[in-house]
Amino acid sequence: MSKESGGKYTIRYVVISLLLAAMMIFCIFLAIQIIKNGYATVFGRSAFRVVTGSMEPAIEVGEIIICRQTEAEELKVGDIISYRSPLSGMRGAIITHRIADIIREPSGAIAFETKGDANLTADPYYIHSDDIIGKMVWRSGDSFINRAIEFLTSRIGFLACIVMPVLLAAIIILKSAINNLCKEIKNAVKELAETEIQQASDIDLDSYSYLTEKDTEEIIEKLMKELTENAAKDKECGEER
Repeated sequence: MSKESGGKYTIRYVVISLLLAAMMIFCIFLAIQIIKNGYATVFGRSAFRVVTGSMEPAIEVGEIIICRQTEAEELKVGDIISYRSPLSGMRGAIITHRIADIIREPSGAIAFETKGDANLTADPYYIHSDDIIGKMVWRSGDSFINRAIEFLTSRIGFLACIVMPVLLAAIIILKSAINNLCKEIKNAVKELAETEIQQASDIDLDSYSYLTEKDTEEIIEKLMKELTENAAKDKECGEER
């Protein structure tokens, strides 16, 4: 693999890892909100699935609706809102009904009377601004989105589209971390081996002593003496012959 292709592969791998990590963080963010509030809000919008027929035929059972956070002063009669039920037996349950009337209380606070389109009577309570989640700004109707959400909320859909991608992202990130660790260990071992080889090949010239002029003269004198003695011995041998 060339350096250019290897670099492109690394960049692509990093981008995919970052996207998967961002998806994991987003899922965790949504999960924390759902655990804390019972629903999630992203950029001021919250999505809900209708599970009762109290708003039929305006909103059918199984439809997906999106509510936008809206100030109480901006709401008017006829708006459809999602809110937390103030009833003791259903406290915190999320309900989507239409505003039937707006009441100004003696304290100056605004209260809303709500009613489901399919219900014969209005709700037996008033809704205040603290209970309102938002105003409905979109509904899915009978579309592919409903069937997709129904699949995602099933056990098989949850495993296939939520759990498996998260596990895949975790495996890829873990594999990347292990590979990087192995590369660092290999580089460290290689650098250590190269250092040892370099140290072994280096010559410490300071450990060697140099011959002085006197030592050189003594060596030459000794060699000359040996040569003279060898020459005399060769001459004696020649005469004896």
